[in-house]
Amino acid sequence: MKRAFGLIAAFLVLVGATLSIWHFRFVAVPGGLPEMRLATPLVGWIATPGCQYEVVKESGKTILRLHRASPSEKLPSVQVWFGPIKKIAAIHIRCAARWKDVKTGPQGYTFARFVTLMKDADGSVHHPPDFGITGGDGSRDWHHCEAVFKFTADMADSGLEISMLGDHGLMEIRDLSITGVRNRSWVPAATVAVLGGWVLLVLLLIRCHPDAPPMWRALGTGAAIVGLSWVFVFPQNSGLLHPVVKNFSVAGLDVAAAPQTPAAPKPPASIETTAPIFASPEVPVVQPETSAATKSPAAIPEPEARGSSALHKALRLVDKRLPIAHFGLFIGITLLVLFLTGRGNQWRIPLALAVLSELVPELADHLGGWDDWADLFQNFAGVGLAVLLWKHLPALRRLSAFPDRAQAHPLDPA
Repeated sequence: MKRAFGLIAAFLVLVGATLSIWHFRFVAVPGGLPEMRLATPLVGWIATPGCQYEVVKESGKTILRLHRASPSEKLPSVQVWFGPIKKIAAIHIRCAARWKDVKTGPQGYTFARFVTLMKDADGSVHHPPDFGITGGDGSRDWHHCEAVFKFTADMADSGLEISMLGDHGLMEIRDLSITGVRNRSWVPAATVAVLGGWVLLVLLLIRCHPDAPPMWRALGTGAAIVGLSWVFVFPQNSGLLHPVVKNFSVAGLDVAAAPQTPAAPKPPASIETTAPIFASPEVPVVQPETSAATKSPAAIPEPEARGSSALHKALRLVDKRLPIAHFGLFIGITLLVLFLTGRGNQWRIPLALAVLSELVPELADHLGGWDDWADLFQNFAGVGLAVLLWKHLPALRRLSAFPDRAQAHPLDPA
């Protein structure tokens, strides 16, 4: 009983530490972005010519309204491009949004939305793998939206788009704040420490079983499980990071959001239009002067390294093109755990991973969806089939037990 309480306490401490790193990890970097304001006229944002939009004051708040009365009208859309930003690797976005009477158009993505954009080295414009900040059809009242958009090494340029792509409806945005951010200095060390704690916890869980594997097997399995969780449970590879509890606590955010003289934006001539992106190179972007403080190297810290999106894109592609991807994945994960431990009784570890891989991303992004239930079913089915394969294929157990033969370690028939 004492061991159980100790493991539960350790689990809660690790969960709290993980959430704390996630919640407090960012610090604002002022002066690294072009000026962007919802005003009349728009500052830094480019509007589609002829679209039905307006910027109004309501209860002391500035509101951007994008309206489309019928499919015959032009698609209302405004977007901003950040240009060649090298001093920051992410931006923090927060706003309030609402939409009313939005009818989805002929394509599934044609509704009211606030999304991210990117441009490849060859100039082609498209969306990153994760791009939806908020959006939907029908009607939804004011709600808070917040995300951190991570720039990746393959982004020659990046931007944002607010659009009303439905056949008709109204999209509104207010309280918009866009700030450059970077990880705090203590984040790498804290992350390594917490990951080590998770490895130790998995090791202890494995060793709790009466027929536990040797310590070296349990340690290797713990490291493998935490490594797999880094990819499939913790949303580290996502392009958009969302707060789990309330809002991100970004150090210096209020100071960074205060009016300041920004860096000059990229000239609008470089903006191109590629469906389904709706941009207009004809409308000029306001280019404010850059102050001496902004130009000073001391004003902005050294550049933060940008990660690669290759793994995230590959996983998304497999998940999209292979309907039973989750099924095959958890067959492999479960067999790996059973092989590393040499025990058929360790199926509970991959089963927990099967649940967490669907639960944690939902908590950090959105809730619900039939596709998530289907993925969870595939995860369970993969774990179950792997256990059956381990039980009915003695060759797997013999191969797994090979390192232990010198100690005459018995095979686990289960």
